[in-house]
Amino acid sequence: MCCCEETINNKGENIGTGGTTPGTPDETFVVAFNSNSDYKADGTSPQGVLYEDDYIIIGYDSPAGDVEMRIKSSSSQYECYASRNHSTSQNTLLSIVGNTYDIFATGITGDDTLTGRLSSNNDLGAPHFEFTFHLAPGIGGSNAYLHLDKHEITSDKYY
Repeated sequence: MCCCEETINNKGENIGTGGTTPGTPDETFVVAFNSNSDYKADGTSPQGVLYEDDYIIIGYDSPAGDVEMRIKSSSSQYECYASRNHSTSQNTLLSIVGNTYDIFATGITGDDTLTGRLSSNNDLGAPHFEFTFHLAPGIGGSNAYLHLDKHEITSDKYY
């Protein structure tokens, strides 16, 4: 590992040494939720959704344990790669505005952990995401969490 990494912006200018490491998220969100309740990505649940920004909506459908995602603009299609307990994986293309996509077809239950990445294949200015869903039965009302790292691709620290 180099002791003095340079950070170059998208104009080729050195904007410093050290500091933020490339790949560090611009924003991190941690959402604790009850896995026995719905947080549907279509917005029909009284509790609302787990996460929403200008590009995507993330929800959870109980009792099937379905992690749900929707895109908000057809100019920002997203490809999602997810792995459950690091043993099985699935790819999902989120391409149609208004469709709700189940990210892992068989759902997550028990002590499952679902990790993945979400990136736009047709909008280079769209952020990409890394996520972890973890269910932990027996911890009380908030027995699950979503950890979401949002990376702005156009941020100077990545160029």
